[in-house]
Amino acid sequence: MQQGDIVIHKEFGRGKIEAVLTDSQVVVRFDSDRQNGKFISISELAPVASFSDQLSASVDNEIEKKALVHIQGEVVKFINNSWGLFSSSSIELLPHQLWVCKQVLSRWPIGYVIADDVGLGKTIEAGLIMTSLFSTGKVRRILILAPAKLVGQWQERMKSMFNLGFFAYSTEVEKTNPDFWTSATFVVASASTMQADSHGRFDHLCDAPAWDLVVVDEAHHMNAEEQGNKTLQFKLFEMLQENGKIVSSLLFTGTPHRGKNYGFWSLMSLVAPGVFGPGKDEASQYSHLKDYFIRNNKKNVVDMKGKILFTKMTQHPYTFTYSPEEKEFYDAMTAFISAGYMYAKTLGNAGSAVGLLLSCLQKIASSSIAAISSALKNRKEALEGKATAYKNFLSNYGEDEREGFDDEATISVQTLAEPLKLMENEIDHINLLLEKATKVTSETRINRIVEIIKEKYPNDQVLLFTEYKRTQSLMMTELMKVWGDNSVTIINGDESLKDVVYPDGCSRDISISRNDACEKFNNGEVRFLISTEAAGEGIDLQKNCHVLIHIDLPWNPMRLHQRVGRVHRLGQTHDVEVVSVRNPDNIESKIWGYLEEKIDQIQKMLSESMDDPDDMMQIVLGMQSSQFFTDVMEKTDFAEAKQSVDKWFDKTTGKFGGESAVDTATKLGLNASKFNLSGLDDIPKLDLPNLVSFMKRALEVRGKRLMYEEADDTYRFNIPNEWRTFGVRAVVNKAVFRRQLNDGENSRI
Repeated sequence: MQQGDIVIHKEFGRGKIEAVLTDSQVVVRFDSDRQNGKFISISELAPVASFSDQLSASVDNEIEKKALVHIQGEVVKFINNSWGLFSSSSIELLPHQLWVCKQVLSRWPIGYVIADDVGLGKTIEAGLIMTSLFSTGKVRRILILAPAKLVGQWQERMKSMFNLGFFAYSTEVEKTNPDFWTSATFVVASASTMQADSHGRFDHLCDAPAWDLVVVDEAHHMNAEEQGNKTLQFKLFEMLQENGKIVSSLLFTGTPHRGKNYGFWSLMSLVAPGVFGPGKDEASQYSHLKDYFIRNNKKNVVDMKGKILFTKMTQHPYTFTYSPEEKEFYDAMTAFISAGYMYAKTLGNAGSAVGLLLSCLQKIASSSIAAISSALKNRKEALEGKATAYKNFLSNYGEDEREGFDDEATISVQTLAEPLKLMENEIDHINLLLEKATKVTSETRINRIVEIIKEKYPNDQVLLFTEYKRTQSLMMTELMKVWGDNSVTIINGDESLKDVVYPDGCSRDISISRNDACEKFNNGEVRFLISTEAAGEGIDLQKNCHVLIHIDLPWNPMRLHQRVGRVHRLGQTHDVEVVSVRNPDNIESKIWGYLEEKIDQIQKMLSESMDDPDDMMQIVLGMQSSQFFTDVMEKTDFAEAKQSVDKWFDKTTGKFGGESAVDTATKLGLNASKFNLSGLDDIPKLDLPNLVSFMKRALEVRGKRLMYEEADDTYRFNIPNEWRTFGVRAVVNKAVFRRQLNDGENSRI
């Protein structure tokens, strides 16, 4: 016997030899006690054949052949039902994904919050779990709730990666088929659509059979507060659960803790109502967290050989200086905003609505003069009573904020629709600003980005992010001037862009779907992709791109992490370069710089107690409400903003909801279940190619042959009668026992 051999002991059970001491004694770590190795005599041990050996074993006797095939079939079922190793996934499976599958499948019904870092493959983990559960017959009805913009992606990936056919729900279905919810089996639906009780939807859901599995993407939108407020999505899940319509559940979120313990334990109670809840003892709940809460981070992601897969990510901050014309405009804009805030203080309750509009304008101004000019023109139309003013004004507001109006209850549509006055003689002030804007014929921020690309990334594909469509349009125009009409594509929430100026001087409207733009960029058909926050999540852009440029900076640092996650993810083979551009004289830039200093201090504190402070930093930032960052960034006086950041830092690293945010993040990190390199040895070193020899024998004992076609690396065979069910064809051609399919191949075993 040698180190690494799997053995069995009549008293201690299965284990692995950790060290060979002498010819007669070894150290064994048994599955029943993984913390401690035991000194054992070799005579007390029996070797255990590996799964690979079991599958490749052969015999000559016909009766023994049939028995062996039966045993090997049971081994295949056991491995797949435990790990999902033989699922028909079209991508290479990684240890942490198989480990998550094993953890979740270890009990039934299942209930887990999976809070993996961005880019670790949550759809793959979900697909592995679902295919394994479906193959065992434990699930026949699955409901996936996802953000509206990701519904199509979930549907496509489940089909292409796992051959699971999900129906993408729309409200039209209920109108034509009242029994839809009773008959539907695999459904993916927009959470925002489902949470509204339209067309008697809730009654239909409660009358329908229970869902064997409910999967929720971006589950942090299910939030409950101490005052009794709950988001509509939380209420929907709770309603289904209380009516016995959820057997098991998987909740995926990168930011599980939003700053309040009440909300976190409420979220956990959705997967284990008897174990977690905001009124239960916290020490007891933390002790159970490992059984229901998983968080893997980039640091521990490896391949089957233990090679670390995530590349390095480097930040490159660049600066620029306003031209005299730009400075004149921004000085006037700052004075306008300051005067507006002063005016708002005199309005009592109405002042909060004015403050929101001013905050919106200030945020747009920090992106580009083109964007704020467009917003000011729409603002002027609103004051002049034009019908489309409200719609036009919202089109300049960040997409993430528009989506958040209802849940955050920031401001009502009715309030925004009114032409709120920001100050006396507002139209005169706007006209003055627009006059100054016309003097700006070229924006130094945009020009600086073009220079950086020319100097540092002359031949690279580049992903650029902005929060506003007018900035997107301006950036597109400047890139086309240098690299041509067909060098750029765009992604935004409307899937269109108006009045883009082309190199010939003509303005054109652009229309392209999110998926088409993503495909063109990933296939190398265009060099540049300019996106708003519409591509901030749910899109993979790492295939040919490792350079990302922030045209402007969102006011919430978590958005930066989500942007970078589009290219710094599994499959990225280059070190990722992240560029930001700032004017150091700009108030927002000064606030950002100071905020980063404080974030760096928190990260240093985390590094003292955690082996992955970067990951814990994301949890800490996720605890802060987006409103905090907005409140800081909208300050027009740096001293006042600095004081706000100091208070935030003291509160975050001091007392925050009863304890420090650092302590809370540390507790989550220490009590979460996670994959590490020691778990690599537990994963069977098997994949689809290991099934070939088993398949040959399984066919042979039934009088059939597995025939290999060397020309295209495929197999063909006739299906035995006892394997056939209704709808299964008699002959299989071009079957493959590998993950990657070549062009024209659409089947695998």
